[in-house]
Amino acid sequence: NLDGYVNAVHPLAFAAKANALDTPNYYQVMNRPDAELFVKTMEEEMAALYDLNAWEVIDQADVPYTTDGTQHMVIESTWVFKVKRFMGGLMKKYKARLCMRSDQQVEGMDYFETYALVVSWSTLQTVMTLAVNLGLKFRQVDHTNAFVQATLPENEEVYMSLPCRWE
Repeated sequence: NLDGYVNAVHPLAFAAKANALDTPNYYQVMNRPDAELFVKTMEEEMAALYDLNAWEVIDQADVPYTTDGTQHMVIESTWVFKVKRFMGGLMKKYKARLCMRSDQQVEGMDYFETYALVVSWSTLQTVMTLAVNLGLKFRQVDHTNAFVQATLPENEEVYMSLPCRWE
């Protein structure tokens, strides 16, 4: 029974300190007084993607046609922003991630399989509680640009529009 371990940890140990200002959309970011800090993270994200040769920029008119004669779908991109904070609420880091609008994709046509390694909050809480109570060390790893590290099958291609500021 892990109840004793979980209850022994301070209740604020797992408190999330996020609010709507910490997860703005693109237009909110561009109108903030700290917009230049988000723009810097956007530029770093784009530079990392270019360094990885994550894509080849082509004209939309050059997007090829599928075997049934329709042009491949070009999925819109979007920016996801996050302000990371220290435990006391002070700003720690600005993050900007370029994402595809997966809500525009159709299963069986635009994609055939998805996989995302995730962990439930209760599992993470249990592991962290055990680590603290057993004197184990743990650390967080944030793998930048993880989605572009995946390999697409040879017969699959993905087309995405360039994000705001890079069109």
